[in-house]
Amino acid sequence: MEKYTEVFYWGSDSTGQLGIGDRSIGKVYPSPKCCSFSVQIKKISCGEEHAGFIAANGYLYTMGSNKQGQLGTNNPTQKYASRPVLVDSLVDYQIIDFSCGSCHSGAISTSGVVFTWGSNTYGALGVLDIDFSMLPMKVPLQAVCKSISCGGRHTGVLSEDGCLYMWGSGEAGQLGLGSRAIQKSPVITSLKNVLQVACGVFHTLVLLESYEVFSTGGNSFGQLGLGNKESTCSFVKIPGLSDKDVTKIAAGQHSGCITATGELWIWGTYYFGEFLVPTKLSCSAKQVDLAIGLGYGTSIDRNGIVWSWGSNSTGCLGTGDQESKSQPYPILDLQNKSVTQISCGGNFVIALGKEGENFKQKIEREPRQNNKDLLICLEEMKKEIARLQKGSGGLEELTYKLEQSKIKHNHLQTLCLEEQRQKEHLEIIVQNLAGEKDRIIEKYEGLIKDLEEKKGFVMSLQTLCLEEQRQKEHLEIIVQNLAGEKDRIIEKYEGLIKDLEEKKGFVMSVRNELNQNAGQIEELRRVNEALKRQIDLIQGENKEIPELKAKIKLLEEEVKEKYGELENIKSNSVGIQNHNSVLAQEIKDIPVFLGKITSLETLLADSEKEKNVATQRIHKLIEENAELVRRNKELNDNISKANKGNTELHLKVQELEIEKARSAELSLIIRELENKLTTLDNQNFLKMESLSKDISEMQESAKSSCKEADYYKEIYEETEKIVKKLKNDLKNCHENLEEQKRINKGLEKELNSQSSKNQEILGEIQRELYSRAESYKSLNNSFKTKTNKSFQEDDITQLYGKP
Repeated sequence: MEKYTEVFYWGSDSTGQLGIGDRSIGKVYPSPKCCSFSVQIKKISCGEEHAGFIAANGYLYTMGSNKQGQLGTNNPTQKYASRPVLVDSLVDYQIIDFSCGSCHSGAISTSGVVFTWGSNTYGALGVLDIDFSMLPMKVPLQAVCKSISCGGRHTGVLSEDGCLYMWGSGEAGQLGLGSRAIQKSPVITSLKNVLQVACGVFHTLVLLESYEVFSTGGNSFGQLGLGNKESTCSFVKIPGLSDKDVTKIAAGQHSGCITATGELWIWGTYYFGEFLVPTKLSCSAKQVDLAIGLGYGTSIDRNGIVWSWGSNSTGCLGTGDQESKSQPYPILDLQNKSVTQISCGGNFVIALGKEGENFKQKIEREPRQNNKDLLICLEEMKKEIARLQKGSGGLEELTYKLEQSKIKHNHLQTLCLEEQRQKEHLEIIVQNLAGEKDRIIEKYEGLIKDLEEKKGFVMSLQTLCLEEQRQKEHLEIIVQNLAGEKDRIIEKYEGLIKDLEEKKGFVMSVRNELNQNAGQIEELRRVNEALKRQIDLIQGENKEIPELKAKIKLLEEEVKEKYGELENIKSNSVGIQNHNSVLAQEIKDIPVFLGKITSLETLLADSEKEKNVATQRIHKLIEENAELVRRNKELNDNISKANKGNTELHLKVQELEIEKARSAELSLIIRELENKLTTLDNQNFLKMESLSKDISEMQESAKSSCKEADYYKEIYEETEKIVKKLKNDLKNCHENLEEQKRINKGLEKELNSQSSKNQEILGEIQRELYSRAESYKSLNNSFKTKTNKSFQEDDITQLYGKP
């Protein structure tokens, strides 16, 4: 007989993580709802926005968000799954453990191999240096593993020998390896004999075989239970649980555990309060299991009742409202259910109930069971009637049997009424199925009509796509023309730049030559100034020559005068002797003056020579200066030409800048056109994808509708068979009842006749007893004197006879 497991769910269904279909996406269920995935489930696990479960055959199914490939379906276009999907790549393995993290998942096979998939941004997969993986990948671990726990950004695995391996993000110290570095491959920790590991959002809890609990990682909410809010990179023993025999641990945004005595302890900060150390919560029954999500928690007591506490903004407490609870509160809608397992996601909860048989099998089984009971009851009636017919009991036994027969007859009538009610119920079900079949047919016809309309719409869209393709080709031609124009402008711009570079080189050479000429001019100016100073000096010395000439002339005149006087003296001979000494002295001075005159004449000749040389140098300098002036003029002309060329170049540069701006505008236009083309392509792609998705959805809906119609048709046919069989059984039952009524009437007649006979026999016996009593009374009166006991007994024996 095929089995299934009851599934209860509540909270938010933002990405299809509840697995109940597309119509549920975006809805919030503040109260538990029940469904079945038509399989027997061994374990359920919930992540932030996805979930999954292990079936009894070892297959793994996932549902919810697939943005980072956390469903393991290897379908890049599938962003979510609102129904459970099979992880195809793991069908060759028997999965024994499974865990959902924030954006990644992990599983372990019976051989102890670890598989991970989803986001690997922080190394949570423990394999390779990739961003994410849509397919399950083997983690390089030599150990045989038995348990896995996926947290926010990290993963923990337990081996068969009790060793703990950690990898992923260590930013808050959640790996317990003594550092905050990212570990992209498994690293063994220092803990031994580990029994359980629970990875939360930013911290990790570990339970040892000695019932000791250790914690590590972020402690902003006091989730480590150490009495403070300081984070740690190494595993630290929680002192508040030293004397508690902890059997179960759980971690989410806060932490919790269950002891061997059924006590519930939590620590951390949220709507339930701020507990920096483990604090006991009050529950009326012993707890056996718990799960913790983002700001809320749930637990199961030994009676199968679910308790919840914490944040309730998305209805994840299952209490029918959205009010937060500071203390554990029982979920009233599940009081009559027997919940065996529970898992908390980001803002939703999935729980497992008891196992049962499929509905279809129930429909087939119940009438057969009722018919079987009816047949058994009829057989018992027949046996009882036969036994009564064979029996020779008295009136009381017959009366008792008759009462029992009446009771069984009433029971049979009750069963017949129950069968009638079931028949009516089945007829109602058949009518509903027929109506549902008609509605499905109408829906299917509407879908076909809608599909035809969508086909027409697709044809129009294809026409639009062709038109857009033509526009795209036209735009591509324009873009090519613009690209050619752009290339021509770029070539022109490059030629102008090259010409500008050449002109810049010429200007630089002219400037260098001007700088050299300026140096030469400066040197000539310095030489000219030196010559001017020499000319001035010579001219100064030449000023002394006329004075000397004048003195010489004066001296010559004086000498002439003296010679004249001497002649006069000689002629006159008067006073010559008196003045002779003076004249002799003056004659002695004449050679001195003549030497001075000679030296002055020599100096004058030298100065004339220097003057001539200086004049020649001046003429040469004047010529060189004229040459330099001419060259300077030529250079100025060249500079003017260069400036003119530079101006032209600047104009060309401005034109080039204008062309460049135009080219940039053209580039922007081209880019805009390309963006428009890309947008059009994306829009067309999205439209085609949406249309293909709609068409595929309609096809899937049509297929599912056909399947549902076929299923309901099969159910209807089977129900008709069952109803037909029930009618035959009821007809047989009615015939048996009529036969039983006839037999009962015969029995009643026999009982009535037997009763009258018994009444007659009883009357005779009473009369005989009365006569014997009278005889005994008369004898007793006649023999009062006799006291012998044996005599009285003999008389009585003679009177009544031996029985």
